[in-house]
Amino acid sequence: MAKNGTVLLIDRDSDLVAILGSFLTSNGYRMVATTRVREALRKLGNQQFVHVFMDPALAPDHSAKILDDLSTPGTLNFKTPFTIMAKDLEHAIPYDFTKRLHAIIAKPFQLSEFALRLETAREKA
Repeated sequence: MAKNGTVLLIDRDSDLVAILGSFLTSNGYRMVATTRVREALRKLGNQQFVHVFMDPALAPDHSAKILDDLSTPGTLNFKTPFTIMAKDLEHAIPYDFTKRLHAIIAKPFQLSEFALRLETAREKA
């Protein structure tokens, strides 16, 4: 079992997933990755995550649904930090979720920025 918990990564970039997976594993996390938003929604309902990282370009309409699920009091994952990773930050979020997001990371990004977002969320938990 991962000492720091499990991170959900929703992205279709296999190179990025491999790099982040290696980083997470070496830092005591377990990573669950998917390229499908519907699968991510199912996973959110089935297990707890310490953080969710997502590229909303996969399905902009479903990005809103995931964020709603993570920010609605009474839901299983209400306090799960959620970070957007996107190339086009101007169109990354379909409507104003900035108060619900933990962070937004512009792609491409340095691994140190990813680590900072993860650590900051962990400290707030």
